[in-house]
Amino acid sequence: MKPLEGLKVVELASFIAVPSAARMLSDWGAEVIKVEPLEGDYYRNFGLTMMLPTNGEINPVFTALNTGKKLVSLNLKSKEGIAALKKLIAKADVFMTNIRYQSIRKMGLGYEDIHKEFPSLVYFHFDGFGKKGPDADRPGFDQAAFWAYPGMTGDWATKGEHPLRPGHGFGDAVTSFNIASGILAAVFRQKMSGEGLYASTSLFASGIWGNHISLISAGAPTPTIEFPREIDSENFPFTNCYECSDGRWMMWYSMITKLEACLKALGRPDLIGDPRFCDRASIRQNKKELYRIIQEESLKHDSEYWDNILSEYDIVHCKLATMQETCHSEQAWANDYFEKVKYADGSEYIQATIPMEFSDYERPKAQPCGNIGADTKEVLKDFGYSESELDQMLASGIIK
Repeated sequence: MKPLEGLKVVELASFIAVPSAARMLSDWGAEVIKVEPLEGDYYRNFGLTMMLPTNGEINPVFTALNTGKKLVSLNLKSKEGIAALKKLIAKADVFMTNIRYQSIRKMGLGYEDIHKEFPSLVYFHFDGFGKKGPDADRPGFDQAAFWAYPGMTGDWATKGEHPLRPGHGFGDAVTSFNIASGILAAVFRQKMSGEGLYASTSLFASGIWGNHISLISAGAPTPTIEFPREIDSENFPFTNCYECSDGRWMMWYSMITKLEACLKALGRPDLIGDPRFCDRASIRQNKKELYRIIQEESLKHDSEYWDNILSEYDIVHCKLATMQETCHSEQAWANDYFEKVKYADGSEYIQATIPMEFSDYERPKAQPCGNIGADTKEVLKDFGYSESELDQMLASGIIK
């Protein structure tokens, strides 16, 4: 039995965070019905930003978040479309959406209305900046609401350099785990009490949670660290990136408890006991000098040398990989962190798998997603619609 077998979910959402969370639930055994407008989720076109195909069923970016779902297309500007959606919701355990709350209330699909009609339903709503406050109604993608607003884009960059440029959808992907965990907590309560629950989160909330350590420092009565930071401002310089003689960079990430091992690995055992670098206080006072020494030594050897020597001393480290290297990582493939998906034209793309394993349950293999409304008729038949009714709805522009 799959972990979430028997759970029924209706997703009325676009883009990344909510569909990503719904993909997780689907992978874990839930039946997920994704409802799209007649023109489809705009995310079907997002692959174009990365020069990837978006041709119908050959759409690796859309497939990554929507494989395994049943795809239904409804005209929710019509009474008939709303009625069809409510039939789906009536048999669901969970309803997930990221339509702006003012808009979804106007559609008669706000929590207040849905809870009255379906009191045992878990209702999840997602937005950019939260339900209250001056920015409650602002639109927000992850680059703005997850990265820029909580301070990471500006303050995580090196002082004086261009702001950080995160990859597309990173904040959404992180947030999707908050969404999935919150929904499952609400479902647990639902199963224990029979009562429904409203759950919500935002990109801004997830960004603050992810950046909480730096924000504790920034918000201290006397801020303890100045942001953005200079490259040589790390209080313990053995936690930084250093360039090697082959032009690659090595990330050292050690603790002060391994100071002696770090100095030996660096090839500078003569610095052991040096009063400038003998404890936390002296290192903090002389951090710029220690940074200079580490960088000077790092440039004497290539990244393979440093990989070997740091491994010998059991120091946490990593050569900064390129994304192409990650795509071919033996470690990633050994753990099934990637899979290959083959499309109708014979093309094959890799995609990440959901990063969670369970005993006695094999991950489902991702399959290419269908076109808009690929499962509309099949799904609605299961909810009592006849073939003639569906043909009439198709002709009237109610379904696709």
